[in-house]
Amino acid sequence: MAADNPDRNAAKPLADTLGTLHGEDKATAEKLLQWLTADWDRERRGKSHPEAVEKFQREALDESLGEAKGEEFLGRLRGFVLQRKAEQLSLRTLELGKEIKSGAVKDPDARTRGKALLKQVEALAAEAKLLPAAVPALQRELGEAMMEALYAVERKGMSQRLEREVT
Repeated sequence: MAADNPDRNAAKPLADTLGTLHGEDKATAEKLLQWLTADWDRERRGKSHPEAVEKFQREALDESLGEAKGEEFLGRLRGFVLQRKAEQLSLRTLELGKEIKSGAVKDPDARTRGKALLKQVEALAAEAKLLPAAVPALQRELGEAMMEALYAVERKGMSQRLEREVT
């Protein structure tokens, strides 16, 4: 698996920066980078040009982290990982909303799945509140996911994104 290959590990080019962290902060950063490496591997799997995907992934991380060191680095890394998690969760909430609108999924399954997704959105939102700075793209993604999960549970309102997708 590529996550075990040090040449494909998200942490490899960040060794100097990781050296600016100690104790719990360093362990947290290493855990985040392990998750990120595994997520990148998952994303590249089955792609016709995995090296191009990897280049894009690395550029996105480098842009997000910039020259940050220490606590600033850890905060930006947390934000980057949370953004990826929110995007993935948001895709699942959107898909559920589309399935509900098309009639492909019925109650109570839709509400059960919606409640589970809502808990996940709430957990990510709580993590996002702990970031040192607000991340507007993350907040938008979580807002959309929240509206879609609530739609699955309550059928009252839906996100603008879901409304565009089904009309």
